[in-house]
This record gives sequence, C-alpha cells and structure tokens, in this order.
Amino acid sequence: LEYTATNDGDEMSDLVVSLELLDEALAEGDESFQIQLNNSAGNSGINVLIDTNSDSVTTIISEDDSLVDDSVTWSITGLGSVNEGAIAQFEISLAGTFGAGESASVVIEQNVLTTLASDLEEWQAAISNAVSTLANVSFDSDTNTLTFTSPSEGATMPAIQFGLTANADAIIEGDESFEFTLTTPTSSTGLEVLIDGTANNIETTINDLTTAAQWAISGPANADEGETAQFIFTLSGTFGDGETASVVVDFEDISTLANDRDDWQTAVNTAVDARSDLTFNDDTGVLTFTSPSEASTFAPLVVDLLITDDANIEGSEQFSVTLTSPTSTTGIAVDLDTSQSSLTTTINDTQGIGGALDGPGQFSITGTGNGVEGSTARYTISLSGTYGIDEIVTVEISLTDLGTTNSDYNDVVQAIRNAANANPDVTFNSTTGVLTYTSPSDGASMTDLLVDVVLSDD
Repeated sequence: LEYTATNDGDEMSDLVVSLELLDEALAEGDESFQIQLNNSAGNSGINVLIDTNSDSVTTIISEDDSLVDDSVTWSITGLGSVNEGAIAQFEISLAGTFGAGESASVVIEQNVLTTLASDLEEWQAAISNAVSTLANVSFDSDTNTLTFTSPSEGATMPAIQFGLTANADAIIEGDESFEFTLTTPTSSTGLEVLIDGTANNIETTINDLTTAAQWAISGPANADEGETAQFIFTLSGTFGDGETASVVVDFEDISTLANDRDDWQTAVNTAVDARSDLTFNDDTGVLTFTSPSEASTFAPLVVDLLITDDANIEGSEQFSVTLTSPTSTTGIAVDLDTSQSSLTTTINDTQGIGGALDGPGQFSITGTGNGVEGSTARYTISLSGTYGIDEIVTVEISLTDLGTTNSDYNDVVQAIRNAANANPDVTFNSTTGVLTYTSPSDGASMTDLLVDVVLSDD
C-alpha cells in the first residue's frame, strides 16, 4: 500500500476497507483471519514506522447458530417393539452440512430397563460394526462416544444404521423393554452441537412369544377316613427372574363339613411356608409364585390334608378344589390346564384306612312278650350307631294279627304316631308304615322310640 503526498502538509485520509463475510450453509466453528502491516518505508529517507500497538487486526467469524443451515443436531429413531427372534433396527442421524475438519460427537447410553444382557445382542459391537464401514465416523466403546469428522467442505454424515437381535429363548417372561438415549453433544472444533429433543430417546419393547404357563392340580378321587389325601399343584414353564404367576384356589364343601377333615387353609399354609418362592392369601385364596432367578421352574406344591376318622355312620361325602383366575403382576401369559383345573374328592366312610364301612346301624324292637287284658304293652324301637348330620335312615313297621283282631288292642298306628311325634327327629308315615330318622347333627343318635299299646279288657 503506497501513499504519495500532493502538497506540503497533506495527511492521508483513513483507508476504510469493507470485507463481506459470506453466509454459507456450512456448520463450522468460529473462524479467524488477520490483516497485518509490515515493512514500512518512505522515499527521500523520511522516517516512517509502524505502530507496534496496532500493527494488525484479527477478525473472528462467528457462526450464527440461529440459522437453520448452521445447526448441527443429533437424533435417534428405531422400532418401538420387536418379537423375540426378530431384529430391532435403529438409526442415528446428524443433521447439518459441515466445513472441512469440523467434528461433532455424542454419547450413546443404553438402559436395560426390564431386560437382561441375555435378552439382546451386544449393542456396542453392533454399533462398532455399523461404523466400521464409514471412513469419517468413529465409536469409542469405552466412553460410548460417537464422532463424525467432516472430510471436506460441504460434507454430511451418512445415517448410521444398526440392528439388535432380540434373543429367542424358552423362558416365560413379561414384555421387556430397553432404551437408547443420546446425551452430551460436543465438538472439538467449536461447533455448537445439539440433540433433537423429540428424537433423543427410543424405548423398545421385546414381546415374549413363549407359550403361556399353565396351572394344574391333581389329587385323589377317593379317600378313606383316617387317610392323608395329597393334592399336588403344578405350574408349567421356565421363568425369568422375578416373574410372577398367581391363581385363585377355591375349596368347596359339597357334602362335607369342616370336622370331616383338617382345615384346608392351614394345610395349604403349612406347605407354602416351607418355600420362599410362594405366598398364599387366606382371605382371597390367591396362590402366588415368584421366580427366584432367571430360568427357574416351579417345583410341585404338595398339600397334605388329613381326613377325619370318626365313628359316625355317613354316606360318601364330597369336597372340591378348583383353580380359577390365573394372573401375573409382571405381564407374563398365565393360563389353566383345563383338563386339570378342578377335582372332586369323595370321602369313604370307613373304619380307618382301607377298613370296612362304619356301622352298620341296626334297627331293633323289644317289648312286652305277654300282656294282661287291660294293661299297657310297651314296645321300644331302637337304632344303633351315631350319624353324620342330615343322614336319613328308615324302617318299615308292619302289624300282623296272629291270633288277634284289632278289637283286642287300641290303635297301634296311632300309638306309633304318638311316639314319633314326641321325637323331633323322627317321622312316621301311617299310610306306608315307614318310620324315618334324620340326624340333626354330626355324632347324633336316635333316642329310643317308646310305643304304648293298651290291650283291650273284654
């Protein structure tokens, strides 16, 4: 740059240089250039110096981050659900056009949520494999940092696509989920790097396609008094850690009473208390299994129920055990084996295990062998044995005149009716001659029936 004075006393007017900074559609860090004055000189030996305090100007070109063209934004997308055995596809993108040598990084975090490492292909290896084919992208598996370095002006990062296989196993599990999250966007070249707030996270659910677990119960169809009846609960399948399966156990006395057997709930609790993987709710009848570890199976639950050996003469009595309402709090599929979801057990009224039937009850009649005219002949009708509640026994009473006529004694039918009316547990049908005793309670016996017949004095 040369200045020449026209006249003595001239001064050089300031030279104002305007330099337009180009607005290019590139994502770049702050850039700088410098204008510097050097090698000052004057003709005729005049003394011309450069002010060392202002011999140069450095200008920094700052990116306008408000411009869309200058934005750099990471995002991740992918499948929201995948079946076991299938591949879940994901894509990581970086929006922006870059200046040469510019870099942008982001940290990828995986949260297993409710999955285990064995449920998925190793994700860091999957990303590393995807990145290995791209010359300008790197992935640090120690820090989980993904970095793009622009190879030239106007370069863009190709989308990074990777897939994870959801491992298919025979374990019964609820739907499990994991997620990828992008965090900590940075740049080593001064770029302002952002993460798309609407695509910074993707949660994926693995759908378990394993066959449903099935509850079943088995037990004896018949049990003798004095015998211990065993009821076995089973649950099919192999379970993931912490998975739960519940079923409602309904016990019903059909024709039995509580004193015909030990208490059912106590028997169940005794069996359950010996195990750490089971609970039983007395109020609701809900039996719950909680898998203690990955790939656990259900050991059969054996409930011992002692059948009471009493001396009561009873018919066969029945009770039932039914399974209903299979559920899970962890989302696994739970069902009933419909062929073994209910059973009915009949109690045989025996004298101990394998013994003869209790009883038999025996009707008998005793009474006056000889009677004097004008006296009262008394007859006692008896029934031996004690009976279960509501048991019914009958006998037919017939009157035969051998050498008498009905004028030789008072009305015998009425006499029997009078005796029966005095006993609330006995009825007499004068038309059929059938006397019926109905046991009012367990262990009851029939009070002797006293029939008084007046012999006519003729």
